[in-house]
Amino acid sequence: MPISKSAAKLHGDSIVIDMSVQYLTGRTDRSDVSGLTAVGLTIPIPGEDAYQTLYRARDFLDVIASEPLFCIADSPDAIRRAHAEGKMAHIFLSQDSLFIGTDAKNLLIWKQMGLRVCQLTYNEKNPVGDGCLELNDGGLSKFGQVLIREMEGVGITIDLTHAGERTYMEACARARKPLITTHSNPKAVSDNPRNITDDQIKAVADTGGVICVTTWAPLIWNGKPGMPGLDDYIRSLEHTINLVGLDHVATSTDSMGT
Repeated sequence: MPISKSAAKLHGDSIVIDMSVQYLTGRTDRSDVSGLTAVGLTIPIPGEDAYQTLYRARDFLDVIASEPLFCIADSPDAIRRAHAEGKMAHIFLSQDSLFIGTDAKNLLIWKQMGLRVCQLTYNEKNPVGDGCLELNDGGLSKFGQVLIREMEGVGITIDLTHAGERTYMEACARARKPLITTHSNPKAVSDNPRNITDDQIKAVADTGGVICVTTWAPLIWNGKPGMPGLDDYIRSLEHTINLVGLDHVATSTDSMGT
């Protein structure tokens, strides 16, 4: 699809972040032309333990170190520098908290390893709370309450994507700092168990946080035969903006790539 000169200039002048990317294999034609300033890079794969996560982080660090135009985003200033220097910064995030174990003090180690964003749960139950595909959502565990406070203390942003509705809302009620969802869409537009209700969207916005509306096809599907398209994505995006305002809405691609 052709891009107008004004749109290309706006994109080039802006700090553009995709908050959910699954893979890192080095620079590609797609990453070069995307114009992205930063991406949220998933480590570990959900269900991986601390040992597996350590090795995955090491491999990602090796790839980033080998690419002159890649860098680590360990602070907002690092993202601003990446934009000024024409680089792509990588924000380490996790789609589960299972690898942390049951000692919240382990978070400091992962912060030093580069972790900046962490989901409380994936789709299933873990020691923190329940995921969105559990039949019965018991909400935050005692450990989950402790972990939230520890994450806020060390400076790791809490991501509520994939969390069950009760777990999600209890986390919002407990939060003292802004929360995010890195790849969830409004259930009112596309009724998928991975999507979130209007009340959930408002709850994150009320913390000062951000909802990243994703292009992942199952979460924008309109129920009609065939793959959803850009119009379907725009409907989810506009619904979220109309609900909580532009300052609380961002974008991500998840498995659809950049």
